[in-house]
Amino acid sequence: MHYLLLLFVCLLVGLTNAYGDLPEVPNKMCPVLTDEAVDPNISIEYEGKRVYFCCAKCRKKFLADPGQYLSNLLQATLPSGDTGKPKKTPAPAKEAGSHPHEKTLSGAAKLIHFMGKFHPLVVHFPIALILAAALAEALLLLTRQIFLAYVARFNVGLGAISAIAAVLLGLANAAFGSFPAELAEVLMIHRWLGITTACLTAAAFALSESYWRKQNTTCRLFYRIVLFVAALMVGVTGHFGGTLIYGVDYYKW
Repeated sequence: MHYLLLLFVCLLVGLTNAYGDLPEVPNKMCPVLTDEAVDPNISIEYEGKRVYFCCAKCRKKFLADPGQYLSNLLQATLPSGDTGKPKKTPAPAKEAGSHPHEKTLSGAAKLIHFMGKFHPLVVHFPIALILAAALAEALLLLTRQIFLAYVARFNVGLGAISAIAAVLLGLANAAFGSFPAELAEVLMIHRWLGITTACLTAAAFALSESYWRKQNTTCRLFYRIVLFVAALMVGVTGHFGGTLIYGVDYYKW
């Protein structure tokens, strides 16, 4: 647990420095509405480059037919005085799947950026483990089968560790992510719900271990309450995480 706390502090320091390493917006003007300045929070990654837009509607239009706006995009990214004619010197080859900001990052920031990519993978572990612990504890209350107590204890312990790891990786991932302006509030809610869920799971684990060592029934009661609340928070946090990927209108009838 001490090593995880140390990693958390190191990542926070690195994330603070990472925000300062991001380059300026490549295209200052929207490729769809060429007389409108871009919004840094509305963008997509197109052919290895980050393209910015003035609004979400322009982003949708570009995604529907990128070829129609490529000439506008070229003009939006040209330095002043450049005619747009091809140069003799070929452009350097880009690595497949590389982030457009990756080559400009410092060593620590680049490491944090890379670690953040594992958030979607790691986040599945606390989801499954916390829910499994809550299910085992609920079945224990119904059936009084003692082996379920060991199942719950095992899962809540691993769930707490993996939840802390998922939060750390999520913070790293968000530092280099790009979401539309309308999802900024969703991202903030998802972030704080995730941190709260990890804290609740860690508290449930601490109360569980206290009960196992002291056989204190009060600790067991609070452990169960906190565990069930954490399981509920898993679903709420996951909903806002899904909204970041699929949009706010995903469940619209």
